[in-house]
Amino acid sequence: MPAVEGLHVLRSWTGMNVHIDRAPILGEVPGMPGFFAAVTSNGYTLGPIAGRMTADAVLGLQQPDQAFSAARFGA
Repeated sequence: MPAVEGLHVLRSWTGMNVHIDRAPILGEVPGMPGFFAAVTSNGYTLGPIAGRMTADAVLGLQQPDQAFSAARFGA
C-alpha cells in the first residue's frame, strides 16, 4: 500500500480483555503526540468501529469522545 509506505505502525493482540471501566480507550494518548491507542474489552465485536474511530483520529478527521480518552485515568 503505497499510501502508508512511510508510516511506522506497532500492532499487537494481547489475547486478554480490558475491564477497567468497561469503556474502550481510543485516540491519541495525552502527553504522547503521535501515539494512538485502540483498546477494547471485546476486539471481535468492537474492533471494526474502534479501528475506524482511531483511524479517523490519526487522519485528523474526528476525535473519539472524551469518555474514551486515556486522560480519564489521570494520564
